[in-house]
Amino acid sequence: MISNQTLSKGYAEPAALTPLPRGLDPVETLWTLRATVQRDFLVLPDGRADLIVRFKISVDGACSDVLPLAVGPSSLPHYVAIDPGDGFIGIRLKPGKLGLLKDAAALADRRFSGEQALTLVHELSSLPDRTDTFEAMVEAMRGCSPGLPKPTPHQIVDQALDRIHLAGGRLTPGPLADAIGVNARRLHRLFRTHVGLPPQLYAAVVRFQRAVRLRRRGLSVSATAYEAGYSDQPHMSRAFLRHGGFTPARMPDVQLGWMPFS
Repeated sequence: MISNQTLSKGYAEPAALTPLPRGLDPVETLWTLRATVQRDFLVLPDGRADLIVRFKISVDGACSDVLPLAVGPSSLPHYVAIDPGDGFIGIRLKPGKLGLLKDAAALADRRFSGEQALTLVHELSSLPDRTDTFEAMVEAMRGCSPGLPKPTPHQIVDQALDRIHLAGGRLTPGPLADAIGVNARRLHRLFRTHVGLPPQLYAAVVRFQRAVRLRRRGLSVSATAYEAGYSDQPHMSRAFLRHGGFTPARMPDVQLGWMPFS
């Protein structure tokens, strides 16, 4: 989830990757960004991991200085410094599919670049160091998708994610585990392995994302707190400060990444 109205003009999240049945394809979507201004942009958490290439776009349109990045599932906001001519292409992984990467739990709220990123995702090493066009770089990145390892489907994790999203994040680990028929400790362990974040924190991010959408639709702060399931306005304000770095009353313009059932 990326903020700022200027950035949203260069940000695209097309339905470019044909979704496959659950468990066969770890990719949720492919997104692109071509920066036209210099600024620090706020990236809000969505609980997903992204495989990204960052590069420079010259005046003649050629792409060079390719830097691979592996960004773990996040629960905290962070800023990215962007200059005119910077290009980004990202493969966003579906939640629950981090079993295909090494030590998924260690990726939470962390970002790796260069050789560290290649160690985690060696498929990125096949990307060219230079292409003649932005579109060629998109196609090269798209070509990495089929090469990603196919994670083994995990029914418990998939069921838990469905329930979290359908409830808009308004579920605590105890009732969630009971509804699925597992103990909370096992659910926590499975989430750390396949999602990267514990279930309570992932649910908090989903609830935050939903609350941001409700505010964008014009709901008042009090109505948003009620609809999103926060106990009161101060409770929601603390969540906004933790996950976004701003209050519900002073929410910046944000570009929201796609998230199901929210």
